[in-house]
Amino acid sequence: MLDLKDDGYLDVRLSDAEGKTVHEGKVDLWETYNRLVDVQKRTKDKPAYEMHREIVGYLEELGFPTVSHRFADRFFAGIIAEVQRLKNAPAGAALPGSPASMASIPSA
Repeated sequence: MLDLKDDGYLDVRLSDAEGKTVHEGKVDLWETYNRLVDVQKRTKDKPAYEMHREIVGYLEELGFPTVSHRFADRFFAGIIAEVQRLKNAPAGAALPGSPASMASIPSA
């Protein structure tokens, strides 16, 4: 029997400067990670604002309102940290695998 827990989703809450929730959404962690790695590769030799602009666009695709580049940067870092946490889960924990997700975690 294969008994797996689907822990591949992450709830993301966007709050304004006063702490009021503006948007809440659920993201597929590995799909999001893989998309962000692709964005990072495409914008590797470009100014950082271009990477952040693409992340803002991706978040809009996910239904988020337009966000700041600061939020985009923190979102990117948060996704990487969560993927790393799951990759370091105890032996026997079922983790989704793909060529991109098995690569080393890139730095932002």
